[in-house]
Amino acid sequence: MDTIALKLDAALDEILAKLTTPIASAPDAPAGPTLRVQRIEIALDDEWDGLQRNFAERGWSDGLPLVPPTEARVKSMLRHADRPADHVVGTIAPKMGAATVETIAVNAVM
Repeated sequence: MDTIALKLDAALDEILAKLTTPIASAPDAPAGPTLRVQRIEIALDDEWDGLQRNFAERGWSDGLPLVPPTEARVKSMLRHADRPADHVVGTIAPKMGAATVETIAVNAVM
């Protein structure tokens, strides 16, 4: 236990610096032909239970509860972004789909 505490103490300054230093100088991922965003809208009678069931059936859930990413919730999240919703931040493996500001906001809501 003391070994873990010593290692944590030694790494704490670096961890805090990494978590609190802005990454504004990080390069944006270039948009290219392999980047794509597929918007899927799902109509559900029961927003909460229906979403859990629908995502589980599609294999999109690990079983933990999800907050439905409604238009209003995503729009509220996007109010805090300093880039357009369709700005590509990077790619997501394994299919190398586009991670846009909006898709990141959708996942943050969930």
